[in-house]
Amino acid sequence: MKYGREYARRPSGGGGWLLVLALGLALLIGYGGSESIVALREQIAEIWNSLDYGDALETLGRSFSGEEGQPGAVAVFGQQILGFGE
Repeated sequence: MKYGREYARRPSGGGGWLLVLALGLALLIGYGGSESIVALREQIAEIWNSLDYGDALETLGRSFSGEEGQPGAVAVFGQQILGFGE
């Protein structure tokens, strides 16, 4: 058997190219000037503005702070995982 770093299988470098591709796409959509890109940007902005995330944020906040009579997620995590407050 062969051992050592020189024989280890190295991961492919596809992650870096994927990041560069995503960054390039974001810059193209953000600063592109052609008609199709402007239309795509407006469509994305319309979809983003139509999302109602206020209720989702309120529910998330309640889960962390806890509702009436119930401990919050932070308190439960501290008690069960970290052993605080026992």
